Amino acid sequence: MQIFLDLDGTLLDSSRRHVILLEKILSEKNIDADVTNYIDYKNDGFSTKKYLTEFLGMSKDVSNDIATLWVQNIENDEFLVDDKLYEDTIEALEYFKSYVDKMYLVTARNNHKGVTDTLDRLGITKYFDDIVVVSPANASYEKCNYIKAKMNENDILIGDTEVEYEISKVLGIKTYLLNRGFRSKAFWDDKGIKSYNSLNDIKGCI
Repeated sequence: MQIFLDLDGTLLDSSRRHVILLEKILSEKNIDADVTNYIDYKNDGFSTKKYLTEFLGMSKDVSNDIATLWVQNIENDEFLVDDKLYEDTIEALEYFKSYVDKMYLVTARNNHKGVTDTLDRLGITKYFDDIVVVSPANASYEKCNYIKAKMNENDILIGDTEVEYEISKVLGIKTYLLNRGFRSKAFWDDKGIKSYNSLNDIKGCI
């Protein structure tokens, strides 16, 4: 058996980075706004742009400008240092590593070096037989192709967004979806899709 794992929202809590960057951009534009519920809003499936327009009431032009700056800077090294592992990540990786034949990390990022530096900083590089960084713009397609080329019967995919869900439908791979990352339990429940609170919950299913 092999396991394919997503990174952000699955092993890595990057929510603080997302909020800090948005606060920084708003501050630089002299916009006073409380964005403490930003991540909760995104977890229900809404974009940064939609949050700015529908929740904060900004104009489309201002929202577009801020959202563009957010995308351009979200993977800058100064913000990546705020990323941290979920409390159950190491324990789960140790369990998976002892249980499966191979373990792959397949993540969507633009900053490839930022991924490897973060994995090294957090001490989890050693757990993976391969680390693949695909383009966020083509994440579903590129992740799917990589997994298809590697997968065997009884393999498992673990992630937290629609990307992993779509891959599961295309490839028929057993997939576990988390609701602690960038999609909430309410988001998955609304679609009639089972989700899990933690990696520990998934461990009990394997």
